[in-house]
Amino acid sequence: MFMKIIMFVFCYPMLPILYFVIKNELQPRKNIVLGITLPSEELKNPAVTAIIKQVIQQMRRIAIIFALVPFTSLFTHYDSITYSIFMMWITILCFIFFLPFILGNKKLQKLKKEREWHVDTEGITVVDLKVSLEKPNTLHILWFLPPVIISILPVIIDIMNLSDDTSRYSLISTCSFAFITILCVFLYHISYRSKQEIISTDSLINQTLTRIRRYNWGKCLIGVAYTNALYTLYFWFFFHFHQKSMFVFLAVTLLYIFFLLWWVLRAEFKVRLAQQQLFAQTNDPYIVDEDCYWIYGLFYYNPNNKRFLVEKRIGFGTTCNFAKTSTKILSIVVILTMLALPVSCVAMIQSEFSPLKLQLDEDSVTSSHLYTTYDIPFDTIESVTLWNELPDITKENGTGFHNLCKGSYSVAGNGTCTICLNPNNNSFLFLTKTNGKKYVLSGKTDAETNAIYEQLITNLSSK
Repeated sequence: MFMKIIMFVFCYPMLPILYFVIKNELQPRKNIVLGITLPSEELKNPAVTAIIKQVIQQMRRIAIIFALVPFTSLFTHYDSITYSIFMMWITILCFIFFLPFILGNKKLQKLKKEREWHVDTEGITVVDLKVSLEKPNTLHILWFLPPVIISILPVIIDIMNLSDDTSRYSLISTCSFAFITILCVFLYHISYRSKQEIISTDSLINQTLTRIRRYNWGKCLIGVAYTNALYTLYFWFFFHFHQKSMFVFLAVTLLYIFFLLWWVLRAEFKVRLAQQQLFAQTNDPYIVDEDCYWIYGLFYYNPNNKRFLVEKRIGFGTTCNFAKTSTKILSIVVILTMLALPVSCVAMIQSEFSPLKLQLDEDSVTSSHLYTTYDIPFDTIESVTLWNELPDITKENGTGFHNLCKGSYSVAGNGTCTICLNPNNNSFLFLTKTNGKKYVLSGKTDAETNAIYEQLITNLSSK
């Protein structure tokens, strides 16, 4: 049940967020509809509004169908199946809402060509030299110093304590969080080198919009860096001091996600409001038609533009110029990452459905599951006890399913133990080695565990 709660809390909100973000992009923005640039007088054309209405209807049908899919996880008690349902759902969800958009883009592009709706600047890349040559008045880069230090500190501590299992296990997570903070610094730097938007023949208006955009997105990245740094510290403390309240962890994580979204949405809507106000104030608006550089209105491909980042036509923030080799490499990495989700589903299903094996060899007891094997020689065993009930256990690192617990766990009254067992069983072997390391093991069934215990006692007695 806990897996279902996590999946619904963290994954299900993606559906309404994606739906409303893309639906919001169907509204005309600076003469651009569905990624197509139209003359001002054709924005309310019945043929145009009909295409938009059709796209909204298709998106609504998709949203209704996909809203029901995650509830199929309620009919299974296997965590790996629940995980697989949500991961496949997320993978498809990331793309499915763009299908109606792409179809609408193609129809509107065809309509524009048939009706010969041309904009004077069609196919021309326009640059305002006063904006391009203006020296950016940046927010001071030192604002990023505290969050970078805070994020790197747990990484340094973990590296200095690699002999400790907990530090080794948490290092990957702390490194990932530190990377996000450092990435904010990098994005902050390149955001001042991205292609700026031209909305008027008046350079002063273009300069004003550029300054507003840079300032708000600069504040956004600083805010994200601080939010991520604070969460990194919390995660490190939670992991190292084995806090038992998972609901507190979930609440803090939700707050973390909320503030990340809040910083991004705040910056985007402030910039959009400024854009609308400045566009409405200008006496000589400038409409740039770069449709030929936008594939389906989503992917920017312009070999003549040396800049790596440009403002998105659809969605928030910026996107990459796919004519760049670096962008192509980045795209391959993203695609492979997305494909890794279905692969991880196969691995989890295999892990949950593979049987436990507990057996005695000539000179050792061996517990194995899938690719994990614990081999304990007889001459290293100090004591062995048969438990008829499993104490409270808390995972520190490892695998935890309803029918399998494997890895490093905190066991009530016994500290940290290495376990490999089925928590639904009633019989468990508790072994202590001469070096103080403790194991809690079980076979597939209680009968198998009891038989192994009797044989083990006999073998140890004869030594």
